Amino acid sequence: MHVPKGDPEKGLDPFFAKAYFALISPLSSDPWPHSPLIFRALRKITPRWFYIKFRYAYRYLFSCILGVLLRKHGVSVILRGPFAGMKFVSKPVYGCYLPQILGTYEQEISKFLREILSEDYQTIIDVGCAEGYYAIGLSRANPNAKVYAFDIDAHSRYACHEVAKKNNREGQIILGNICTHQTIREIAKGKTLIFSDCEGYEVDLLQPKKCPALLGCDILVELHDYLRPEARSLINRFRPTHEVEEALSVARSIDDFPLPNVRWPRFAKAFSLNEYRPFEMRWLWCRAKNKV
Repeated sequence: MHVPKGDPEKGLDPFFAKAYFALISPLSSDPWPHSPLIFRALRKITPRWFYIKFRYAYRYLFSCILGVLLRKHGVSVILRGPFAGMKFVSKPVYGCYLPQILGTYEQEISKFLREILSEDYQTIIDVGCAEGYYAIGLSRANPNAKVYAFDIDAHSRYACHEVAKKNNREGQIILGNICTHQTIREIAKGKTLIFSDCEGYEVDLLQPKKCPALLGCDILVELHDYLRPEARSLINRFRPTHEVEEALSVARSIDDFPLPNVRWPRFAKAFSLNEYRPFEMRWLWCRAKNKV
C-alpha cells in the first residue's frame, strides 16, 4: 500500500488544551450553532476573511481539546453507532471528528447502514474516504471484501492508512487518488457497494449511461446540491434501475450526547455533536434491482 507523506496525529500539549478550554468555556453559555461571544465580537470588528479563518481555526483547536478530554474519560474508540469499538484517529484531520468518535455522526443514514452491514459485499468502493471512517468501518464488517478508498487529499489518505493499521485492516484497504468511470469498470467485481461523499463530484462520477457497471452496484451517496444543484438529478438517473430511498439531515439535540457522566457545559456538548452542515443535506440509498 502506498502511504502518502504527512502526519495527522500531531496534537496539542495537554496543558495548553486544559488552559484553552478553561478560558473559552466562560465565553459562551449557548449551544452551537449560536455563536460564542468571541465570534459575535469578531464578526463585527474584523474583515470577513479573517473571521472565517478564525472560526475554522477555533473549530479545529476546540475539537482537539475536547478530544483530549474525551480520552481522559477513557474514550479511545468509537463509542456507539454502526462502527462502535473501531479505533480511530486521535486528533481531527478534516472530517467531523467529535461526532464520529461519539458515534453520532450522520445518524440520518443509520437505517441504510444497518442494511448494508447485513449484506456480504465482495467489493466496497469509498469515494471521498477522508480519515477512513466508512472505509475501515465497512471493512471490519466485511472482512473478505476488497475495499478501495479514494481521496484526492494526501493527508486524508495517510490518515486512512493509519486507521487501517490501528484496526489491522491495512492488507484489506487499497488506497487511491481519483476514482473514474474506468476505475469502476476495472474494480467493481461481484456484489459491489459504492459509498460516495465527494463534494459534488458525484454528479460526474455516478452516470450509469457512461458507466454501465454502476447498474449492478448498490450506491449510498451524499448529495451536495448546494454546490451543484444538478446533483438532485441522481434520483431520476437511478430510479429505473435501483430502488431509491432518500434521507434528509436533522438537527442534533444535546440529549444525543452519549456520555451522561461527562459534565461539560451545554455549548461544549452541542459543539461536539455539530456536523457543520451548511444547508439541509440529503443522502440517496440506491439498491440495485439486478445485482451482478
